[in-house]
Amino acid sequence: MRNTRHTDAGTTDASTTLAQHIASATLMLSMALVITTVPTQTAWAETTTPTTTLAIPDLTTFSSPAESIRIGNKYMENNKTKQAIEEYSRGLAKLLGGGGDNNSTPNINAASIAVQLESYLQRSTAYQQSGNVAKAINDLSEVINLNPEYKDALQRRAALYLSQGNFQEALTDYQRSSVLNPQNNSIADVAAIYLQQGDYGNSILEAQRALALNSNDSKALLTLANAMGAINNHSGALTLYKQYQNWATASPQNRQRAEDMGVVGSKIATTLLGLNDTENGIKEGEKLITQNRATLELVQKLLGVYKAQNDMQNATRMEKELSKQQQNLTSKEQYDMAVTAFRNMDYEEALRLTTLAIAQNSNARPYRLLKIQSLIYLQNVSEACTEAEQLCVDGYCPTVTKLQSTSYCP
Repeated sequence: MRNTRHTDAGTTDASTTLAQHIASATLMLSMALVITTVPTQTAWAETTTPTTTLAIPDLTTFSSPAESIRIGNKYMENNKTKQAIEEYSRGLAKLLGGGGDNNSTPNINAASIAVQLESYLQRSTAYQQSGNVAKAINDLSEVINLNPEYKDALQRRAALYLSQGNFQEALTDYQRSSVLNPQNNSIADVAAIYLQQGDYGNSILEAQRALALNSNDSKALLTLANAMGAINNHSGALTLYKQYQNWATASPQNRQRAEDMGVVGSKIATTLLGLNDTENGIKEGEKLITQNRATLELVQKLLGVYKAQNDMQNATRMEKELSKQQQNLTSKEQYDMAVTAFRNMDYEEALRLTTLAIAQNSNARPYRLLKIQSLIYLQNVSEACTEAEQLCVDGYCPTVTKLQSTSYCP
């Protein structure tokens, strides 16, 4: 891994600050040593023994944690995350006077705060790479406690919240970041979260605000196109998808930054079908299927078109393609499809997809809540109550409490 030094507008570079403080501390301590221990000429005339004894301060209070960061970073470069975590924790323990576990009382001074910031940031990266998202979030929270205006930490924590399906927490962090710096892409992130929550109106407003600040904000452009499509403004969505496609193919740099162009191409084909331009929609869609770049959404759309045309040969081919793609879905993709199915009142499909998503990630609360909602709409009272009770056992009780208060569950 390449270790990037975490800097931010309004935030001092931790390594530079640390070096300055160590130098200043060393100079002051060495001066104190001279002043305190070197006797006067008169004193030396009377005795050959210094009149005072100095306990030399332990400079490792400053230097050891910094060395731990350097050693930890070396471990990270060699993909040794466990050793890196141990080293960062060792440095934090020196500063915090405890185990470096976020529960100790810190030694507050400018040097230690600079080291704490960098140590927590680096350790959060190590935790994330080792798959411990909860501890990565905890360390980023420590950074934000030390510096509430650290935008990079806010954005990184928001992304981790989002990966766990905690949309509200992610939205809050992205909104805080966008207030601190309206020019960054946090506004587009806010728009994307609104889109995921089905709040298309706010998604469109935030995406438009982001594009007003930066017309080349590709994430805002794609989010706006998706939101337009979600409210059946297919003509507006098609224009935006093509604009994104043109941007992404304009230069190699853009192509590297752009999302998989198969996604955008699939959106264009799907939108053409939504506009009843069946001929061009099928043409674009089949081209992507041949290239193995078609999205699941497009395959489903083509399946529906072929069935409507009573073209059972192509319909059967699409069913096989659909089955193949569903086997490779992530839990997040399954959940997103379940949300779409639920909004379309296809509660059996929503239940099927949330069950698959939960099998991959049983700790994602939004997945389990959607499963309970699907069971309720399918009038499967017993299983819905059982799921809600288990969710309460796992630490989240509002759902079962609400169901009990309405006499839905015993």
